[in-house]
Amino acid sequence: MVYNALDISKHILEYVYNNYPDNQNDVTNLKMQKLLYYAQALYLVDYNKKPLFEDEIQAWKWGPVVPSAYEAYSEYGNKVIFLDKEKLEDKKQLDIESKEYLESFIPEFMEYLAHCLVNMSHIDSPWREAWNQGWGYGAIIPKDSMYDFYKEKENGEDEILAKIADNIDDGRNVKRLTSEKFWERALGNN
Repeated sequence: MVYNALDISKHILEYVYNNYPDNQNDVTNLKMQKLLYYAQALYLVDYNKKPLFEDEIQAWKWGPVVPSAYEAYSEYGNKVIFLDKEKLEDKKQLDIESKEYLESFIPEFMEYLAHCLVNMSHIDSPWREAWNQGWGYGAIIPKDSMYDFYKEKENGEDEILAKIADNIDDGRNVKRLTSEKFWERALGNN
């Protein structure tokens, strides 16, 4: 079953609320957008181009954005998103496959700050190509582009990690380490 991004975002929030102390819940709208992007990208790879949600993802200045989810959480500005129980319950129930996927995905990505996820999405070619090919703000990031790029990462992560490290300025060594750790964990090579 394919869901909409708002349903997936509510499942992400529900998982975070139930599994992280309040002081660790830093899911802002900016971070939610990156969580949705990476959840979709890696789901496409894990399930042979099957999307997790139907919404298109667009290239915006601060990285990939799902406009419907962005709009739904825009009232929070740059503050942590907090939905009451009633709003959280207003979502489609996930099938076992999608639920298990999100339950393994969320802990791996929650430890990263929003700006780190933004930086990594800017390094990755799906966002960069959509943004730089003259389309700019609002260009759709094709699912095929996401699948191809992250499938390549899965198949040749050492070479890709070296390219990522080369694309980071020397003055940003902390981000270089974070990026390498990020992709090792995302690819399941802990």
